[in-house]
Amino acid sequence: MSRFSVGSGMTKLIVRNIQYILIIIGLACILVANIFEKDVLKVDVDNALANIGVMLLVFGAIQWVFDVGVRKQLFEEITALTVKNIHVATSGIIDVVQNSRDVDYSDLITQSTLLTIGLNYTPRIFEDYLSIFKERSRRGMDTNLIVIDFNSDAGSFLLGMEKEAGHVVPNQDKLRRIIEEINNIGDGKIRVLSHSAVLRYSFVQGDSSIWVKPYRNSNGRDEIPAIQLKKGTWIYDFFSSDISALIGQAQKNE
Repeated sequence: MSRFSVGSGMTKLIVRNIQYILIIIGLACILVANIFEKDVLKVDVDNALANIGVMLLVFGAIQWVFDVGVRKQLFEEITALTVKNIHVATSGIIDVVQNSRDVDYSDLITQSTLLTIGLNYTPRIFEDYLSIFKERSRRGMDTNLIVIDFNSDAGSFLLGMEKEAGHVVPNQDKLRRIIEEINNIGDGKIRVLSHSAVLRYSFVQGDSSIWVKPYRNSNGRDEIPAIQLKKGTWIYDFFSSDISALIGQAQKNE
């Protein structure tokens, strides 16, 4: 072992036990100060030594209290925060946007072998990415589209909502026209499956991730966030399982 290693180890040992060293030195100074009386250049050496001992003793005691109490509390807080961060890190969330309209689906649509999209009736994603969907069709890449069946009770419910009814029929017709246009391009087809429930969230699922957009429970048209989830994580698995069950229910309606 080198001299440098020995010196470094001794330094670490001293730093780790500094509070005990201060307490011991402080007590030693106080004891020594009570053994003799000495004046040097009108300085009361024994009294000064006793004061230094008291100061070192107090510093050491404060450090000891910190180590025993405050450090433990800090460790518990850091541990709790770390565990929470680990939970978030392993949840599968890889991206979040404040406004779902800002999501860029280009890579997911372009690269995913099988794409599954779930929505109630709006054709926005096909309008925004029409050229990419046409390219998917030319490349023979299929897409599953799950939309609400307006002959079902859920469809009747939406049609009966004052702020929804005016958008439903025009958007439904527009969606149908866009799908026909895309399906006439190539071998890749958009397969439409009808579900009989009002979706609680819309989604775009590709080979490696899902974008999920929740719907509001209250009335209003404020910005709605969107969350991207990575495949192979527990939140992804929850939504993927739910989507698979929805597809199964929609297939029964065919």
